[in-house]
Order: sequence, then C-alpha cells, then structure tokens
Amino acid sequence: MGLIYAPPDNLLPARINSISTRLAEIISLYPNDYVLLTGDFNLPNITRSESGPAIQNRGSVELQNAFLNFYEICNLAGLKQQNTICNCKQNTLDLLFSNIDFEVNHCSLPLISEDKYHPCLEFDLSNLLICNTQRKPTKGPNFFKGDYTKINDTLSSIKWAEILSADSINDITDIF
Repeated sequence: MGLIYAPPDNLLPARINSISTRLAEIISLYPNDYVLLTGDFNLPNITRSESGPAIQNRGSVELQNAFLNFYEICNLAGLKQQNTICNCKQNTLDLLFSNIDFEVNHCSLPLISEDKYHPCLEFDLSNLLICNTQRKPTKGPNFFKGDYTKINDTLSSIKWAEILSADSINDITDIF
C-alpha cells in the first residue's frame, strides 16, 4: 500500500519517474501481492475516458512522458485506475491504482470541508480477505527486465518507409 503526494512544481516529472521506478522494483520483487497505490499526483493534464486515463495536450512533454511511463508500468502489473471521480475542472488529480477490484464513490458525508479540486472519496475494502499463504510463483515473461533502450534504438534504426512500401495492407502485414 502506498500513499503519494507529488507537489505540482518543476520536479513533478522526475518525481513521477521515481515513483515508476520504485513501483516496477516492488512489483518485480512481489509479483503476486495485492497493490494499492493512491494519492495526489497533481496531473491536471489527465482526464478520465471510457478506455482509461486520457492525456490532454497540457503541461510539459516531460510530464506527459513521465505519466505515460507510469501508466505503462501499471498496465504491465495489472494495476487499474479505480478512481473515476472528476474534480470541478473535469480532471482526476487523485489517482488510485490497484490490482484489487473495488468501487470508488464520491463521499456524501466528508469529515472535513471538501476541496473543489480534490473531491472526497470513499471505498470499502472490508470484504478483502488476505491470507498469509505461500502462492506458487507465476511463470511468464518479466517485462521489467527488458532492455527497452536497445529495443527502441533497434526499432528507430529501421527504415520503415522502405520496408513497408508494399501495394496492399496484406503485403505490408506480411513484411512486418
């Protein structure tokens, strides 16, 4: 379980990247554990869509890339954004990523006055049963060990326009 506060300053992209790195390390060490990562990520360029978080063309490219990296790590780890409650500007500043399915609601009776940018949230995990049993290790690819710099360099060096200059989509697919 992790609670994050990432202040909205010039270091926000670096903070999001640091969170991503640590999250990837934790998930690779404990691949079968439940994860609940929540907090104020201060990402006003993120809105909610039917298919998940959508990045708006606001904020720096570094911030957008940092969030994309974070979101990709969450996807690889099976973590879903559970909070769909938007603030007064239709943004979701408070994110809640987990591999536990539960419902997040707007709290109708908050203990303190509600901040219009951070709606009070409530969720119930009382039905979650956590056992101290050993789970069998899962076998499968470990995407966190990939050399993505080398993969990106290799893919960037391919002259795609030349390779994929076939006459039909079927031919292009075959070549690809």
